[in-house]
Amino acid sequence: MDQSPSQNSVSSQPDLTPQDFNCSDALDAVLSVHHGPQVAIRVASSDRVFHVSRGLLAEHSPYFARMFFGPFQEGQAQEVVLQDVEGVVSEASVATLLMWIYTKDVKLTWTLDESDGIAWQERYISVNLEFLRCADMYGVRGAFETTVAESLMMVLREGSDLNSPHSDIAIYVTEEHMASLELLPADHPVRREMVGLFVSFYLKPPFDRTYHDLRSAPRFSADVLVELLDNLGSL
Repeated sequence: MDQSPSQNSVSSQPDLTPQDFNCSDALDAVLSVHHGPQVAIRVASSDRVFHVSRGLLAEHSPYFARMFFGPFQEGQAQEVVLQDVEGVVSEASVATLLMWIYTKDVKLTWTLDESDGIAWQERYISVNLEFLRCADMYGVRGAFETTVAESLMMVLREGSDLNSPHSDIAIYVTEEHMASLELLPADHPVRREMVGLFVSFYLKPPFDRTYHDLRSAPRFSADVLVELLDNLGSL
């Protein structure tokens, strides 16, 4: 039976108890602990409003620091509406980002329900990448990058002891995932770990990821090639 890391917490040693979680529902109580000037944050496609500390948000995000304290009309606005960006900005990813800013804990909105045909491992990668790209878009960086990388590596190795065909693992990494990975900074821990994982696949056949799959994300593929050549050169 498949197990998953805890949906409500990402750490270097994640809990493997399956459970669904909605970060937005848990966030309201967390936001109330900070006082002082606040701003209402809402994602355009959602009616959910988060009342957030201006100072705390600006402290962690240069994007919001410029918005609130720079020469922009939003500086005095009582509500800021964030435009949806597919695979980047959604109510779920913004809620996870705010949760981390307030608690330094990554809590993801997702479900183990596979009735839509999507394996939980694939969904887990997707929601993590959406959160990471949301954080990157707003200039938020921190220890969560490393802990998410560790959690993703655990998930990708969960279904196999690496002696079985690598397709057992790589099947969960889609072309959309690779496209998202290459949009993260080149030094991002998750991008680097995923590159290393693909290199390990190539060094230990069989590996059925096709050239067509890889060329859909040329920068990620270039990272894999450089790392692969470095590894081959050291043999």
